[in-house]
Amino acid sequence: MSAFTAGTGHSTEPRCDIAARQATEAALQNCPQPDLAVLFLTDNYDPAEAVKRVREISRAPELVGFMAGGVLAGDAVLDRGLAVMLLGGGGLQVATAVEEGLADDPLGVGRRLGDCLAGAGFSGGAVLVLPDGFTGGLPDMLHGLYDRMGPDFCYVGGGAGDNLRFYRTYQFTGQRVCTNAVAAAVISGIPTEVGLGHGWRPVGEPVVVGETDGKRVLEIDGRVALEGYAEHVGPVDRDRFAEIGMRCPLGFPDLSGNYVIRDPISLEEDGTITFVTEVPSRSVGYVMKGDPSELIRAAGEVAARVRKHFEEIRFALCFDCISRYLLMREKFVEEFDAIRNALNGGVPLMGALTFGEVGCFSAVPIFHNKTVAVLAGGEIGGDE
Repeated sequence: MSAFTAGTGHSTEPRCDIAARQATEAALQNCPQPDLAVLFLTDNYDPAEAVKRVREISRAPELVGFMAGGVLAGDAVLDRGLAVMLLGGGGLQVATAVEEGLADDPLGVGRRLGDCLAGAGFSGGAVLVLPDGFTGGLPDMLHGLYDRMGPDFCYVGGGAGDNLRFYRTYQFTGQRVCTNAVAAAVISGIPTEVGLGHGWRPVGEPVVVGETDGKRVLEIDGRVALEGYAEHVGPVDRDRFAEIGMRCPLGFPDLSGNYVIRDPISLEEDGTITFVTEVPSRSVGYVMKGDPSELIRAAGEVAARVRKHFEEIRFALCFDCISRYLLMREKFVEEFDAIRNALNGGVPLMGALTFGEVGCFSAVPIFHNKTVAVLAGGEIGGDE
């Protein structure tokens, strides 16, 4: 059995064929016989061409990936870029799948995806989940996936995006490039761990969410959503709502005291508020606050918790919410640095700016906003 190897490469070359070749050849230097290629790219590249080129050059039998709002590679945050991670050897087992029709039947798509992945017969591992971040029903998709795969797997990933144009995203395996879909891979046969956190903290009195309609919240504290929200955050300028919502999301506690974040994204004419992800009706949460230093520290702590599980980390994938990037701007590179440093700088690491994140505070996967999720694999040991 060959030893486990991992390699990464990235490129900002505008031509897709050249970028794919540069990134893949760089990754092959440290992983010459890959079993899996993971491909993240931004919306200036043709995903079908990128998939074709990476498959041809890497010769990896399996590929999974998506279009992201930005790519985290090397020591940089790229708003235009393409990155490849290759994994192989060491008993690695991989299966990939993609299912379309996500917006129409998210629960069914999750179940079909789970059936396909479970058919590989792996007894456990990490499930990499890459859905279209612009569709609704992503919590239901995760419920369907978990229903078929269960607690023997850990779940991690993030929503695909397109550099804030909100037009179309792509999700893909080596066989198909899709939109309105979810791509996924099972990584088994090597130890893996997932970390999750955000750094947001509750402030003020509870917020009572009343009636909702999909991603739209109609009522807060028994009033039109805008009026109830303004009672907690102060006067709301309609023209600045996106900025206010970015700084003042809602958080909903679980039984362990963790908060699932929900991100307000737009204000409608009738005073209802649209969120990035569905908010359950008749739920109780809090307005959340977080300054850049708290968010950066929390991101480093997520990576540090993952690091404790391993004698040596061999690879890591990071999914970091694009709204954290928009909030911190030039300071965001400090967040990526905190993650890299906590993992120990030389680890092959690749990441994406995502529209929602997949992760577990306990066994069941949840769709999060404004959160950092890290998957790592390696040799078990350390001071766990």
